[in-house]
Amino acid sequence: MRIAELEIYLDRLDAYKAALKEEISASIRKEPGVLTLYAVSLKGPHFKKYKEQTRRMVKSLMLVGTDPILLGSKGS
Repeated sequence: MRIAELEIYLDRLDAYKAALKEEISASIRKEPGVLTLYAVSLKGPHFKKYKEQTRRMVKSLMLVGTDPILLGSKGS
């Protein structure tokens, strides 16, 4: 499992999403080892609002890195 962190120029976000959609589709279809690809965002406005609202509620936060052993999903 790999995670790549990218910072996208906001004025190019729609074009990036279109290119990303095409890349994800092609990778899943053409690369035998690729089972799943997810694109996620860490810094959306809703997340910033959540972090600010819960800033004084959360006593501690620990991020745990993991190595996947077996993955399952429902869908196509």
